[in-house]
Amino acid sequence: MIKSERGSITSFVLSMCLLILFILVGVFMRNQNKIINQKQQLQTTEQRYSGNNLEEEMAQKYDEIVKKEEENAGADLKIATAAELKDFANQVNSGQTFEGKTIILTSNIDMASICSSSSQISWTPIGNSTHPFKGVFDGRDYTIENIYVNHTTTDCQGLFGYNSGTLKNIRLTSGNITGRRWVAGIAGYNFKSIVSCYSNATLSSTASSDNGMVSQIGGIAGTNEGTIEKCWNTGSISALSNQCGGIAGYNMGTIKECYNKGELSATVTHLGGITGLNGYEKQLRTGKIKDCYNVGNIKKTTWYAGGICGQNQYGEVANCYNIGTIEATNCAGGIEGAYLTNSTNSNTYYLSTVAASDRSVAKTEQELKNLVSTLGEAFREDTGNKNQGYPILNWQR
Repeated sequence: MIKSERGSITSFVLSMCLLILFILVGVFMRNQNKIINQKQQLQTTEQRYSGNNLEEEMAQKYDEIVKKEEENAGADLKIATAAELKDFANQVNSGQTFEGKTIILTSNIDMASICSSSSQISWTPIGNSTHPFKGVFDGRDYTIENIYVNHTTTDCQGLFGYNSGTLKNIRLTSGNITGRRWVAGIAGYNFKSIVSCYSNATLSSTASSDNGMVSQIGGIAGTNEGTIEKCWNTGSISALSNQCGGIAGYNMGTIKECYNKGELSATVTHLGGITGLNGYEKQLRTGKIKDCYNVGNIKKTTWYAGGICGQNQYGEVANCYNIGTIEATNCAGGIEGAYLTNSTNSNTYYLSTVAASDRSVAKTEQELKNLVSTLGEAFREDTGNKNQGYPILNWQR
């Protein structure tokens, strides 16, 4: 009897030991699986940030957040809706120029609620010849879409009319803008500064050479007497008269580190990937274009069509290239459609298949793609295939 009880106790103890062992093994296996999963997640993270320093990435994100909060705190006016943007335009056009003030966007804006073709209500540009905008307007990379302007007999049309301040980080992603002269996506007439702005709006000018008018229409500014820097256009542009450009229709100031991908067409003269006409004819102001490129096709003009400028008069063009096709009845050039002898052109290139020769250098496709070091420090290789493998600007993301 005693032996039987001892055997039962022994069996029970062994069973409990086995049970405990199985539990320990299960816990161990679960921990191992967690370790394996963590290793896999770590490998995925390492692959995601391959070639980058994760701590630097996180620090950069943090700095961007802090910077935006500081900008918010320092703003004199914050705009979040189309109605607020319209109210701001009314204030400027009534005489409040906002000189010394900073205005920021705090949200993406859809303009369809205040202007549209269906309602036949047009946007009235911010700033006019009597009361130009003189402050700082920072779009902060928020988008503005569905702008609609249809003022066929009125000059200086765009998101802004007359700019004598600083416009930066504006993203005009869609819409249609029609005006007579000085028509643009960002500012009809720029006297001061436009930095890091983008337009994808479709633009057209109704000015006709029959009545002696010139269009002066461009993706960023119709006419530029100030500085346009690090801007780009992808919208199509058409004009019935002269001086049509991907960045500015007429340039008497400085355009640098900009590019155009929009298609351009004009009926008469002076059509260029960056500007239609570069430099003031009386040599009082010298137009300067530096570190720019054009991809957009240029067509349907009679005289003076060029990959960078339709005509270069008393102006300077340097470190630029063009791969867009050029169509013109007379005077088509890879970089300049025409030029005056006292203008300058240095270190400029164009794709040999796109146009007749000019004083720039023709290159094959592969030669152009290998030109980064020759074009200068403003350019870098197109490793992400943003531009078909052709050089892009250092600031392009």
